[in-house]
Amino acid sequence: MLPTPESPHPLAGMEPWLWAMQDANEAESRGDAAAALAAIRRRPFAPEGGPFWSPSRVYRLHQLDLLGELTPGWAVSRWILAQALHYLDEAERGLGPRSRSARAIEVACELRGPALALPEVSEGDRGAEHPAQVSEHDWVYRQAFLFELGGLDAFLADGVSADLVSRADRIRDWALAPMGGYTFLGSSAETSLWLDKEDQAAITLPNIGSAVHLLPGSSVIGRLVPTDDGRMFESAPLPVTGTLARAIALDPPRWLDLLRDSGLVRDKVVRTDTLEWTGLMSDIPITVVEAVLWSWTDGQEAGTADLSDVVTRTLFLAREVCRASTRDPFDCPQCLGEPDDLCPECGEDDWDAVSQLHAALLDPVVLDALPDLATEADEPLLHEVCDVLAEPARSWLGALLDARRAAA
Repeated sequence: MLPTPESPHPLAGMEPWLWAMQDANEAESRGDAAAALAAIRRRPFAPEGGPFWSPSRVYRLHQLDLLGELTPGWAVSRWILAQALHYLDEAERGLGPRSRSARAIEVACELRGPALALPEVSEGDRGAEHPAQVSEHDWVYRQAFLFELGGLDAFLADGVSADLVSRADRIRDWALAPMGGYTFLGSSAETSLWLDKEDQAAITLPNIGSAVHLLPGSSVIGRLVPTDDGRMFESAPLPVTGTLARAIALDPPRWLDLLRDSGLVRDKVVRTDTLEWTGLMSDIPITVVEAVLWSWTDGQEAGTADLSDVVTRTLFLAREVCRASTRDPFDCPQCLGEPDDLCPECGEDDWDAVSQLHAALLDPVVLDALPDLATEADEPLLHEVCDVLAEPARSWLGALLDARRAAA
């Protein structure tokens, strides 16, 4: 039915926002975070009030803009994944219920069973909000859309600039990465240790918080992808039972069937619908990073307290890391010899401070405030902690210290 004066087009009056969206999307696809932020600032609020843009998108763009040339190639690859997840090519736009997004929603909801197919929403919202809830918060939706249904391939073919692909770290190989099953063994300051359930090989990955919700001995499924410096998870893996992780490790192409047949999602033993958004440089959820930083401010909401409090909290985390770095759980034979048993001697919980500090240093608020608010008295602490951080926090902090030394 054509719009009439009595029933105007649903997008009537939205042209300024649509132009801003187009400009932001185009800027991101060519790798220009600053231009994307400029487009967002033109229309930061929705016509009816409240934020118009995804907070996680704005967070990522601020990270990229502030980190600049220190952004590692693997973070650019993750940026491409984030863009691909919302990309609809021309073929997709006309497919309606058979679009890639709709099929990925079907896959995700089917795993939950008839009673759990839709997220819990109010009666007035039912049917209107559930697709967005699934696409934003379901781990299986993300995997199916990007990999099984070819969302990443489509974006690489038509939606992203060659320049951004050239800055990424082996992104075309990421599109081919299979699902796998792994056991988390523990973390040191710079690395995390995993066991591949396919061949029982030990795997060392950078400690960027991929195991933030895990205890040693926990089993997960996820995609290990190649980088110029080794391997990493393309995003935080999904906790599952050891039996299921082993089955998927031995038959990666059937991971969806194996997950469905297990009934674990239907029975809520495995939760696929609680995906939390992260920045590009860490797998610790943004909400966790903000809670760590702003808990120092006596319960004030993020953005309302003095920035010096946030820097103080970051320096407190740095001291915790320096304390924890005097012990290495990998030196404990009990921990490595019995990876399924928790070791009370190695102080594994201490290493949470490392991944938290890594994420905190790369929070846009800290990236912006720490260079101006850190004092000369803080420099010995920052020098000490710099040596135990994973990238890119190590390079950023090192560059900051070099700049302060040159200016002295």
